Amino acid sequence: MRAKPIIRVARTADAERIGELDREWTPILGRTARFQMAASKGRLLVAELDGDLVGYAAHGRFFGYDFLELLAVQPAKRRQGIATALFRAVESRSRSGKLFTSTNRSNRPMRRLCERLGFLPSGAVENLDACDAELFYFKEVEVHSASGAQE
Repeated sequence: MRAKPIIRVARTADAERIGELDREWTPILGRTARFQMAASKGRLLVAELDGDLVGYAAHGRFFGYDFLELLAVQPAKRRQGIATALFRAVESRSRSGKLFTSTNRSNRPMRRLCERLGFLPSGAVENLDACDAELFYFKEVEVHSASGAQE
C-alpha cells in the first residue's frame, strides 16, 4: 500500500527547496522568485511523502477564473496519485466555479491526467513554445469560500 501524500500550503521558506527540485525536473531556470511570490500569497501548494517535498502546484486567477499555472511531481514519485491530490487541493480552493489549466501538446501524461479528472479541451495557443502548442483545459468545480469551505 502506497503512502498518501500530505498536501499543504507552501511556506515562503519552501520556495528555495521547490526551486532546487524544479531545476532537477525542468530546463526552465530562475523560477524560485516566482515560487516565493506564490507562497507569500498562499497560491502555492506542496505535496510531501514521508516528510520529503515531492511535488508542487502553483495556482492563481486568469480572466477572473481559477487557473492551475504549474504542476510538477518528482519523476521517481509519479503515477502514485500525487498530481491528482494536488489537482484536488487546487479544486477545493476554487472561488470562481471554473478551473483552467494548460500544458504543451507534447505533454501526453498531463493531457491524459486532465482528461481523466474531467477537464475538457478549451482551446490552444500556438507559438508560445516553438512547434509545441499550449493546450488549455477547463472544468466546472464547486465554489468554495476563502477558507476552502464549499458554498
